[in-house]
Amino acid sequence: MTLPNKLVFTAEDAHAPGIPPMRLRRLLRGGQIVRLRKATYTSSRTYERIAHLPRGDVVLATFAAQNRIAVPTWVTGLSGARLRGLAQPHAAAPTIELLAQPGTATPRRYPELRVQVARVPAAHRDELFGVRCTTTARTITDVARRHPLSTTLIVGDHALRSEAVTSEQLTACLADCDRMTGIVGARTAIAQLSGLRESPLESESFALFIEEGLPLPECQVWIGRDRVDFLWPEAQLVGEADGRQKYACDGGPPEDEHGDVLWREKVRAERLEEQGFWVVRWTYADLLHRHALLVRRLRARLGPWIDTR
Repeated sequence: MTLPNKLVFTAEDAHAPGIPPMRLRRLLRGGQIVRLRKATYTSSRTYERIAHLPRGDVVLATFAAQNRIAVPTWVTGLSGARLRGLAQPHAAAPTIELLAQPGTATPRRYPELRVQVARVPAAHRDELFGVRCTTTARTITDVARRHPLSTTLIVGDHALRSEAVTSEQLTACLADCDRMTGIVGARTAIAQLSGLRESPLESESFALFIEEGLPLPECQVWIGRDRVDFLWPEAQLVGEADGRQKYACDGGPPEDEHGDVLWREKVRAERLEEQGFWVVRWTYADLLHRHALLVRRLRARLGPWIDTR
């Protein structure tokens, strides 16, 4: 008995060399093959070789999804971002997002798989770990076309910060996608991307500022020896999005990971307050579950500078 000579194979592929469904079930129970999704498998040896690699589980899941579709597809959106190791929103759904060329397929949904139809020019095509995917710029553009602003900022900020994409590449991709569904919102969202924000929480916080109509702060600003996540200079207001504190030392400004963190935070806050700054801190829990309270706290300090037109 020989398994199909493919990284990922379907039940139909297995039937061709003479492996009937009953035999396939025995192989599955015996641990010789692994089911990746409905009627889609890989050998245990292949799974062990790939699954432990960085993003290996994503590679196998994507191969399995593409193998389900009879026409060429490219992984994009949040799935493409996950394949590239870019930041993901909190509790992101595991759905695989695939793009097919117009005329080759119709939009369809399967369990944990979504097939979309849109042009994929040659300049937007790439391959990573042997998986057909869209370029980083097209991946971010598709995220921006179909997902909320906060998701776009989480993915796009990380891509810019890690130099996985440039602003020029994003601008060119937006021009190529000019007539696609959702491109107006995508253009607005991508205009707000910045490589300065250092965490998904900072990106999601910035999205909240935009959506709530708050004045937009400067990001990652040095105030004396302290680097702060957000600064509203006119209001003398500092925003700290994740509780990580930065301290200067003889060798430069790396984060100090030693000593009594709570005490250092207190000293740091006092140092900023002595210079006339108000400090507002929040955590992911505040953003997810108490964002209305957070907005009220910020508005209380930003009141005179909020645009009421």
